[in-house]
Amino acid sequence: MPQSTPRHRPPLNEKTLGLIKEYRELRKGKGHFSGGAWNPDLDSAAGRLVVVMTELGETIGTPGYRCDEILDLLGAPDAKQERDGKECLVYFWRGWHDYLYFICENGTVQGHKWYHAYE
Repeated sequence: MPQSTPRHRPPLNEKTLGLIKEYRELRKGKGHFSGGAWNPDLDSAAGRLVVVMTELGETIGTPGYRCDEILDLLGAPDAKQERDGKECLVYFWRGWHDYLYFICENGTVQGHKWYHAYE
């Protein structure tokens, strides 16, 4: 099945490029939910990681982006799932407790959502 043509999207600006770089660095850290010690920047509900991920979801998790662009920008997802016949690229905030996922259909991003376990 051919990929659909992505809708027009604005080019990545300096702020978004900075957030992507920051996300990739933060993602390397080991917080409480990834086998390390509690790290407020990684684990806290007001921590930098969740703030950056939220902004990226709102910026690049919108129609117009291709799913392969998400992979190029953020790196490989922590997991892939299928929901309602659509592929989801899962990026952990706090492991399977809380994560951001990008909803993909025919190679293009349809949107993004958060899953929260509320434990």
